[in-house]
Amino acid sequence: MVRCHHIHSETLRGVLAEFLGTFVFGSFVMGSSAQNTFSNNPNTLQANLASGIGLMVGIYISGGVSGGHLNPAVTLACCLGKKTSWKRLPFYWISQLLAAVLAAALQYGICYDVIEEFNGNIRNQTTAAIFVTYPPTFTNTYVGFSNQVYATFFFCGGILAIIDSNSTVSSPNMAPLAIGLLLTAVVSSYGLNGGPAVNPALDLGPRIVLLLAGWGVEPFTFRNLNWFWVPIVGPLLGSFLGWLFYHAFVAHHWSEMDTFSDFLSSTGKYEGQNIVTDHITNYPTSMESIWTLGTTENNINKFEIRD
Repeated sequence: MVRCHHIHSETLRGVLAEFLGTFVFGSFVMGSSAQNTFSNNPNTLQANLASGIGLMVGIYISGGVSGGHLNPAVTLACCLGKKTSWKRLPFYWISQLLAAVLAAALQYGICYDVIEEFNGNIRNQTTAAIFVTYPPTFTNTYVGFSNQVYATFFFCGGILAIIDSNSTVSSPNMAPLAIGLLLTAVVSSYGLNGGPAVNPALDLGPRIVLLLAGWGVEPFTFRNLNWFWVPIVGPLLGSFLGWLFYHAFVAHHWSEMDTFSDFLSSTGKYEGQNIVTDHITNYPTSMESIWTLGTTENNINKFEIRD
């Protein structure tokens, strides 16, 4: 019998959850990319939907423990928005990067035979693009960088809006679905200039795998070292701008009685149910904590998040 010891450290539990969630998400992203590359009838929308669904599944897996960031840019936005402690940021980033490396390595193993057969066993950008972003010839570095910033601006700003309890009355369980659909919309709208990575870990991690798997330094030295940093720095800047604009234009201006929680506290009822709200700060997850009491006092279904 295998005995599993319970981990009491909230940070370590979050790190493990981020690793598993990012691994699942990255596997969907690279698996759908490989399918699209080697298919006789490639379908970009199909790959984008698979990426969104993969993100949704990854968040459902890890969200209750870490918040389901699965992306260094999202972790940065959540820290800026005081949804996650800054002390967790470096640990989450490392976990996300290692998970991306593992997902890319396993995807390479799964696709090894077809990669060997494709283009006569030549490691080129076509097969490398399964794992990482490459810009088309008509896109210069500055346009590509702007594309990454712009796409991640919408992605992280949208996430902050989705998880803001002041602006929505939707169920917390719907947040992963909404975020998955948001990713699908972003990558479908801003994929022209090399693909919007919007996730530094899922670009840098696979580049490390390509370095070791036969592509050499080309994934890093492409355009004389003037590209590999774009899908790393661009999303982080976009994350900051997404938080800044959402905070400046929306979040900063909520009054105390604007919140859904205050509405519930003042009425005590919502659609026939008695509802009690709990004020929680510095929660690590992407879902707010709302306690819903059934029609009888003895029937209590409680969803609780602890930091």
